[in-house]
Amino acid sequence: VGAGPGGMQAALSADRRGHRVTLYEQEKKVGGNMRRAAIPSFKQEVQRLFDYYKHKIMDSSVEVQLGTFANINLLEGGDYQVIVVAVGGHTAMPCIDGLETVDAMEAPKILERGTVSGENIAIIGGGLVGCEVGWYLRQQGKSVLVIDKVSKEQLMPKEHPTNKAVLLSRLQKAGVELLTETNVCQINGGQLKLGLANGSDETRSVDQVVIATGFAPRRHLWERLHNSHLDQTAEIFRVGDCRRPGRFFEAINEGALVGNN
Repeated sequence: VGAGPGGMQAALSADRRGHRVTLYEQEKKVGGNMRRAAIPSFKQEVQRLFDYYKHKIMDSSVEVQLGTFANINLLEGGDYQVIVVAVGGHTAMPCIDGLETVDAMEAPKILERGTVSGENIAIIGGGLVGCEVGWYLRQQGKSVLVIDKVSKEQLMPKEHPTNKAVLLSRLQKAGVELLTETNVCQINGGQLKLGLANGSDETRSVDQVVIATGFAPRRHLWERLHNSHLDQTAEIFRVGDCRRPGRFFEAINEGALVGNN
């Protein structure tokens, strides 16, 4: 359940071993966040990885059901012996006073949508996704502010130092403003009250707030399965971000391990 990198790899590995595999995806395209991550023009390696999996799935015997929400009722009617939950994660929304007063967008969805309304954009979260979306929007001529509570040295701790340096250099050259050691204390409509590193406060006016504060596992289906009779009739596994948010290759390795065993 879920056609991101982990789900596709699990399906392909099981298919190669001769199992009858159905792959459910509630979106109308495969790829999940890997597809979205490949959109910025400098992400050619991710694009090649996505293209590889898309074509491998198309050339396999896996039955792909796109635009299908695999709920408990559907799975109970399928007589499945093994269920692999690979539904990914969701944006971990920060606890900010007044966040509900704005129509904040989740960063990955911007890549899918292509742009945002307004010219002055504030991105809360300076991790890999936040910085890439900041660069992407700056290429469209938007004025972009990326805010994170950690220091510049602590940004993107899981990234290779060279990759991190290249991305930060891209942001600087593009004119993206990066505010580190800064807290978003309050949001009131288009007004952001910031707590700066020097202890002072500052208010910024923005047209759009973007949330890029990381991912949390989607646990709902996993929990529902274990509270249903399927827990007794099928082996149930989970891979990728719905187990523990991580990198694409971690999800792929987990999918291969489940599919091959």
